Amino acid sequence: MLDEGGYEMKLVVQADDFAMTDGVAEGILKCAREGILTQTGLMTNGPHAEYYAKLLDKLYPHVSIGQDINLVSGRPLSDPKDIPSLVDEQGVFHRSGYHMAKDRAGEVNHIPYEEAYLETEAQVKEFIRILGYKPHYIGGHSYFDCENVEKAREDVAKKYGLMTLEQQQAYFKPLTLVLGPWYPKNTHDQSISQLDSQMNGPSPLEMFKKGELHYFQDYVDDDEAVCFLHTHAGFIDEELLEMSTLTITRVKEAAMLCDDAVKTWCKEHHVELIGSRELNQWIEEIKKK
Repeated sequence: MLDEGGYEMKLVVQADDFAMTDGVAEGILKCAREGILTQTGLMTNGPHAEYYAKLLDKLYPHVSIGQDINLVSGRPLSDPKDIPSLVDEQGVFHRSGYHMAKDRAGEVNHIPYEEAYLETEAQVKEFIRILGYKPHYIGGHSYFDCENVEKAREDVAKKYGLMTLEQQQAYFKPLTLVLGPWYPKNTHDQSISQLDSQMNGPSPLEMFKKGELHYFQDYVDDDEAVCFLHTHAGFIDEELLEMSTLTITRVKEAAMLCDDAVKTWCKEHHVELIGSRELNQWIEEIKKK
């Protein structure tokens, strides 16, 4: 059981977008090596996904590897001809901003279920091919406002016996699936003001040192609490600048996860760092009761 060993709060520390680009992957590897990272979501359509997934699995087995279903960055694993609503003329995924513009124009739920399901399942199959086991969790990336996309993810998860983060959350309190208060209000805004917000906005590390991350720091003495620190930690490279508007925030989050003050806080407060592998084992024990 998770409450054995004299620990107080349990903390899940996640970094999304693993293998999205080399820079993001290298940053996450550093967080696994030097920081408090406990799980990451693999983007199996990343150009070097297999290399980075196998490297993480071999060197840092304490890190749970889940799946980030990605329908908005890079190239799909499915034949682009079979998913025309998701790709442009070059067979590259439409970005999140494209889909949000469709939503604002009244074309809500404009991605057909069949297309979302086809690509979602292809990405899960690729995960299993690469690592030889199923993802420890399944989540979505960036665009969540389409009911068909959400239903496809839920149905694929059910078919392969996977837990979504939302399903895990139902077993634990508070386990809050929220982004930190340092995130820009609109991470898809490509204007200079959004970049300035990431550069000059609140520092996650400074907020942590001040005890302002209430959604998990307030539960540090609760031995029944399972809390969640959700990040997009990573490094920046040229490819990322072409694929995502979330850039500087990733570097700041990586610095927080690897900072000595954060690691000392976890040790002094007897925080148990866990991932979805442990959560799933606990859930199975709960189901048997």
